Amino acid sequence: MMFLQIIFVGVFLKPVLKYLKTTGEHKVYYRLCESYRYENTVRHHSIVKLGTLDELPDESQRKNLAQRISALVKQSRTGICDMFEADDEIVESLAQKYFLTILKNERLDIIKGRDYETIDTHSIKNKNIREVGTEWICAQAIQQLKLLNFSRKKNGIKKQYSLH
Repeated sequence: MMFLQIIFVGVFLKPVLKYLKTTGEHKVYYRLCESYRYENTVRHHSIVKLGTLDELPDESQRKNLAQRISALVKQSRTGICDMFEADDEIVESLAQKYFLTILKNERLDIIKGRDYETIDTHSIKNKNIREVGTEWICAQAIQQLKLLNFSRKKNGIKKQYSLH
């Protein structure tokens, strides 16, 4: 039996280079983002601005921060606890701080008390399925242009053909 379960897709840190007019220098600020598809493009949705993250000088610490925030969001959505906390106390405290900011500002669809159900994919019935592909497009064109009827009349064929 195959089951489908919807799980939160991870987030990532996006560095943004800003020019400070007062000091004349460039500074890197970070945003916590999630990616999504809109039509044929991939876009980023900023969840929360994290600032310069001067507390985390190492790239691996910043990556751990994004992973820990993602784990906290997943835990709040599914109720499944992550077995491990961040090894670094600074990373853990920042993750908790920014997660509370996300909750307070309602930046993600986190619904408390929401029940998630497992779906048996074999019990789903489809109706009027539409396919995408070259064969389907050709079949649609033949039907819409009524080429089968035209071909039968032109060639005197009496046998019926079906495209399905």
